[in-house]
Amino acid sequence: MNQAQWQSVLIAVGVFIFVPLHGARAKTLSLETITGSIFEVPDFRQDPDVTPALLARGAYYLGYAPYHRFGQNQRYRILYHEAQGTQGFSIWISRPLQKNRLDAEKYLMNKLKLSKGQMCFLRYSVMTDISSSRAYAVKDLKFSFCPGAVRIK
Repeated sequence: MNQAQWQSVLIAVGVFIFVPLHGARAKTLSLETITGSIFEVPDFRQDPDVTPALLARGAYYLGYAPYHRFGQNQRYRILYHEAQGTQGFSIWISRPLQKNRLDAEKYLMNKLKLSKGQMCFLRYSVMTDISSSRAYAVKDLKFSFCPGAVRIK
């Protein structure tokens, strides 16, 4: 082979190396459930609507800018945290509680690509603060469709 032919071979090899394979799996994140089983979900940590928490290693805010004041521009806040071998979601909702809990549930189900039934097995809590509701403050409201969910009036 002459030099031009070798260069063509090297370029062709380079193309195969850098072109993603058709049908290659997207990155996933393994979430351990409350029963110890594993859900494989899309790895959302690099998504444009996800922000790493500055003061908490392994924590990410989903779906909002963390510098907004809660309750004014933010209807809900979702924090995903992974530390010391545990993972979970902390979801804070503001008024109107019922609507904002439903919106947070819908957002998270779409982000994780999980069914309502699967969502109930995640490690999570849904709460509100005292300025949003004295009656429901700091109680785990749960997802509206899960057993033990608090009915918001």
